[in-house]
Amino acid sequence: MITGFKQNGRIVTRFVSPENGANDAELVAVLSRTGRPDVHITTVRFKGEVKRTQADEYVEVVNRGTAPADITGWVLGADDAGQDFTFPPNTVLRPGQRIRVHTNQVHPEWGGHSYGSGRPIWNDQRDAAELRDTRGNLVSRYSYGSAATP
Repeated sequence: MITGFKQNGRIVTRFVSPENGANDAELVAVLSRTGRPDVHITTVRFKGEVKRTQADEYVEVVNRGTAPADITGWVLGADDAGQDFTFPPNTVLRPGQRIRVHTNQVHPEWGGHSYGSGRPIWNDQRDAAELRDTRGNLVSRYSYGSAATP
């Protein structure tokens, strides 16, 4: 399944070329489970550029499956207590769709989700993001920094 394009080192969901112009990008694709959703954490941007609050930190979640995934009520959390984000009602990931949950910014083009935290969520050295379903089952875990598996 094609999930995006890589241009200038960034994954984008739209590939626009000027009329009569030339452009190129790499395809971003994943192997999919047919007929089922398959939700994963794919990225943790743990060192933001906004001074003190790192409001631009985010976690990216993708549905690699071929069926929509209703993640209403699922919880995205860090290892520390009080750092949980619960997905609001009607949060459905289409096949191949990527969304981001920012520390304290709202980006509608990435789903518009934010912890709304005035302080950083993600440890700048190492941590893990966990995604749990409504029953508390671990769906995906993404370790980064010195906690990442080589």
